[in-house]
Amino acid sequence: DKHVDDTVRLIRLLRALNNHFPIQIVFYDSLSDDTKAKIVAAARNKMVDLPESFHKVSKHFPSDYLTAQDSGLPKQEVWFVNTYNAIHDNFKDKFKRFANKFLATLFNSFEEFMLIDADTILLQSPSEFFDLKDYISTGAYFFKDRTAPQFRPPGDTKFFQKITPSILDTLMFDIPIITQKTLGLEFFDGMGHFMESGVVLINRHLHFNSILTMLQMNFFRPVTARVHGDKEIFWLGFAASGDEDYHFNKNFAASIGTITSQEERLTSQGNHKKSQELCSPHPGHINENGKLVWFNSGFKFCGKSDLVDFEAEVKKQEHFKFLKDAKSMQEYYEGSLILKSAIIPPFMGKLVTRADNKVEEPAEGWHMEGGYCHSYLWCAYSSIGGLTSDGQDNTQVGQVFEFDQDSIDLSSYFGDIWVGNE
Repeated sequence: DKHVDDTVRLIRLLRALNNHFPIQIVFYDSLSDDTKAKIVAAARNKMVDLPESFHKVSKHFPSDYLTAQDSGLPKQEVWFVNTYNAIHDNFKDKFKRFANKFLATLFNSFEEFMLIDADTILLQSPSEFFDLKDYISTGAYFFKDRTAPQFRPPGDTKFFQKITPSILDTLMFDIPIITQKTLGLEFFDGMGHFMESGVVLINRHLHFNSILTMLQMNFFRPVTARVHGDKEIFWLGFAASGDEDYHFNKNFAASIGTITSQEERLTSQGNHKKSQELCSPHPGHINENGKLVWFNSGFKFCGKSDLVDFEAEVKKQEHFKFLKDAKSMQEYYEGSLILKSAIIPPFMGKLVTRADNKVEEPAEGWHMEGGYCHSYLWCAYSSIGGLTSDGQDNTQVGQVFEFDQDSIDLSSYFGDIWVGNE
C-alpha cells in the first residue's frame, strides 16, 4: 500500500509511453481495496487533458496515440496477483521488502516479462526493451549500477566463486561451468554494487531454472548478508545455475540532470576545474547507442523532499548555489528532474579507483553528499585525477552525454505526466 502513489504515477507514465502490454501487480496479501481502486482508476479512467509540454512532442507519437471515444491515452490492462496462498506457511515470512520481487519473478504468468520497480521511470515504451537484439539473443537483459567506490572483502569474492558450478556438477548433472564472461565481471573484482534491478527482462521459458535458483538464494543467509537487497541475486541466480545466456547493458549507471556551472567549481586559486560535475539523486541508464532509457527514484528531483530541512540545507551553499532561500530549494526539489546531461565517471578497476592529485580535481568518480536530499544526492565527475605530488599525471576520463532538444522535450512531457503538471 505504501507504494501506491508511485505505482499510480508509473501507470500514468506507461499510458503516455503508449504501452499496450498487460500489467500484473504482484503482491503478498498486502493490498487494500482502496489501493486497488486507485490503480484501476489510473489505468482505466479517461486521460485526455495532457500537459502543455505535449504540444512540443506530439510529432513523435503515432496518429492513434489519443484513442477514440475521448478516452485519450491508451487504457491499461491491469491484473492483481496475490501470491499468499501459493506460499507454504513455513515460508510466509521469507519474502519481505526486496524479496517480494522474487515472488513477482516466479508468479507472474508471462512467458517473457519486464520487472519494474514502482519508482522506476521509463523513457521509452516497454516494447522497445523487448526488441533489444541482446535480449532477443539471450532472453535476459540486466543493467549496471553506479561505480561507487565501495568494495567487498576478498573473502566474499571467493565465496561467490565457490557457489558457481564445479567440475563435479558438470560430470554428474551436466551443469555448465561458468566462463570469463561471468568471472570477468567487475563484481568478481570486489565491486560492492554491480547490478541495478529497477528494470529486469527475463524470458522464463529459457531461464526458469535460474529463477528457481534466485529464490533459493533468497533463503540463504550467507548470500543475502553479502549483497544489498535483491540486486545481485538476479544475475547470481544465473551464475549459480551455470546459465550464461544473459546480457548486461554496456554502460554503468550515470548521474543525470544538469551539469554544475563551472563558475561554482573554482580552485582555491580561482581557476575553473577541468572536470565537470553533475549532482543528482537519480542513477540513469544509458543504452549502447548513448540514449537515456530509464532511471531510478521517481521524477521529482528529490524523492525524499518530505524529510528535508530546507532552511538548514540551503545555508550550506556547497551545491545548488543558485538556490538562495528555502522556498526556492523546496520548489526545485519537488519539481520535475530536468534532464539535459549525463555523466558516467571513469572506472578502470578496483585498484585504480582513486586518483589523488595536487590540483584540486576530484580523486574519485562518485561522491555521496550526505547533507543533501536526505543523503540521496550523489555527485559524478567527468574526470578524476591530475598532476600528482611526484610530477605524474594520473588523469582518468569518463563520458559526458548532452541530450538533444527532442530528448529534453520528451523527458519534460513524461515528467509532467508523472508529477501531474498541467
